[in-house]
Amino acid sequence: MLVLITFFDIYGRKVKVLVLFLRTVKLSRRPYLLALAAVAFVVTLLLTPVTGWAGGGGNSNFQAGDCSCHGAVSSAVVSMTASKTILAPGEQVVVTVTVTGGEAENNPLGVMIVSKLSGGNTMPTDYGWVIVSDTWSTQYNYNEITAYKGSAEFVWTLEAPEKPGVYSLYARMENSAKGVAYYKDYSAGMAFTVQDGSSSNDASTFLSILTPVNGTTLSGSVTIDATVAASEAVDITSANLEIDGSVVDSTNGSSYTWTVDTSDLQDGEHKIKVTAITTSGETVSKEVDVTVINQAALIAPIQQFELTLADIGFLTVVGFIFAIGIMELRRKNRWH
Repeated sequence: MLVLITFFDIYGRKVKVLVLFLRTVKLSRRPYLLALAAVAFVVTLLLTPVTGWAGGGGNSNFQAGDCSCHGAVSSAVVSMTASKTILAPGEQVVVTVTVTGGEAENNPLGVMIVSKLSGGNTMPTDYGWVIVSDTWSTQYNYNEITAYKGSAEFVWTLEAPEKPGVYSLYARMENSAKGVAYYKDYSAGMAFTVQDGSSSNDASTFLSILTPVNGTTLSGSVTIDATVAASEAVDITSANLEIDGSVVDSTNGSSYTWTVDTSDLQDGEHKIKVTAITTSGETVSKEVDVTVINQAALIAPIQQFELTLADIGFLTVVGFIFAIGIMELRRKNRWH
């Protein structure tokens, strides 16, 4: 039933136009036009961006892949910040996602926070996070506004997992404008370190690369953000940024943030490394592996085509029409 609803919601108008066209030209007497019409509709489907319902889904808990109709990459800018990134088990942190620009005006726009952007079990709660509150004082990972005005902010208060380790959070924006369903990911993600609470003079305990998260795919200009939470026993004097073993920048300040243009790198796998240097001369490093894909990123904003159940249903209808046309042509000995 859901498949039928989705099919008629997305392609109902196209099917009506097709039926009207069939009746108008009486294609039962012109089978070659029937086949031509089927081909034309397939081409139209392939050239038309994936569309979706502009009504939104309301505040709820969603997995990253629950709505596959959002297939066009938005021009909106999605950013993500946190009140802290080094946490004790069960400690609360405020995560803020900001959306600016994009295509939709006065339409619903929603944002979800997830622990990964694909696959199953993507919700933060699947990895031990507790959603204390969200933008609307409820406890959902997906929040929505009814009329986007070009800028919006979404805020969650989360409770850190009880198990020590490194955890990642990402953000995904979804909206629709003029019949086109858009999405935009904060694909760099943010890394959170949950410590076991034991005291340590080891500087590696206090160094963390917040973004990008290990294993992410990057394109265009990206921000590399690290944090060094030095203690009284460990004082950090400087930090170096390395890409594939070469130092590309360094800083002596308290802010460890760099902007890198990935178009200067070849598409493929790269290693990003941040090395902190203490007053005693000790060096401590953290690194992440990322994949740079800029060539595909040039194509994606034009059209990111992904077959949904509705797409398959529509193609099936067109396929039946095409087959009927061929059989009719053969029956009348007009097919050579």
